[in-house]
Amino acid sequence: MVKRIKIGIPFSYNENWIGGTYYIINLIRATNLLEDKIKPEIIIFHTKNENLSLLKNLNYPYIKFNEYKTWRNTNRLQRGINKISRIIIKKNIFDFRPTNRTIDVLFPANFSSYFELIPFKQKLFWIPDFQEHFLPQFFTNEEIIGRKNYQKKLVALKANIVFSSNNALNDFNEIY
Repeated sequence: MVKRIKIGIPFSYNENWIGGTYYIINLIRATNLLEDKIKPEIIIFHTKNENLSLLKNLNYPYIKFNEYKTWRNTNRLQRGINKISRIIIKKNIFDFRPTNRTIDVLFPANFSSYFELIPFKQKLFWIPDFQEHFLPQFFTNEEIIGRKNYQKKLVALKANIVFSSNNALNDFNEIY
């Protein structure tokens, strides 16, 4: 039996950026068109109160939902052991964050410390477009600076980047 690739997807429903939500939904829909034996396992990382109904209604056969876990998910004994282990071996014994054993690929990746145990080479970053370069009137100065700094960081780190279109790829090549 072939091992299914495990794709981790950080998900948050956002009415202010509904395009990102639809992109993830359509990605899963497209994946569902694959031959069954090559369909990946999809692990959705989400907050406790996240609205997951749109994803659950897709009826993708190999989807799992994984609530973000933090130190609050540990009991007092685990927190005590972690406190001592950080002093002695400089790391937590109990860590619920995903690792390279949890998933094979993280998409769309981000620089959240929650995913820092996933090796960089297993992260696929996403740049949907470059609106801040061509339509700056729709962004605050802080948003423009943040987006451009994010893009420059990806370039400097030679990150694996997925673009939403050939147009976005061409814009990226022109800008960077």
